[in-house]
Amino acid sequence: PADTGKLGGTWYLVAVLPSDTATGKVPTITFDETAKRFTGHTGCNNMRGTYSATDSTLKISEQIVTTRMACPGYNEDAFLKNLPKTTGYRFENGILVLIGGQTELTRWTREPVKRTTKTA
Repeated sequence: PADTGKLGGTWYLVAVLPSDTATGKVPTITFDETAKRFTGHTGCNNMRGTYSATDSTLKISEQIVTTRMACPGYNEDAFLKNLPKTTGYRFENGILVLIGGQTELTRWTREPVKRTTKTA
């Protein structure tokens, strides 16, 4: 199994809202600890950029390059604006939690998680 106690490698977004996976694809991010670059998928387009990190701090550059496919019904802009708000991270039972100040921004796992919908 992939190491869930280090930042490097590929992570899959834990979808919270239906809009997180509106395109039918789960957003991913892969951190290359040697090059200090990340690549991934927004759920709509491929993305790449740079970052800096320590054992608890994480800063994702605002200069995120993406492909330009249109994805109706998906708010990709909000996803992309959220990433540079990251100031730190922590691990909780193998889950990567990205934090902005004191606010939890997103959660990521090493394996894609299917979002479950509750029925009444």
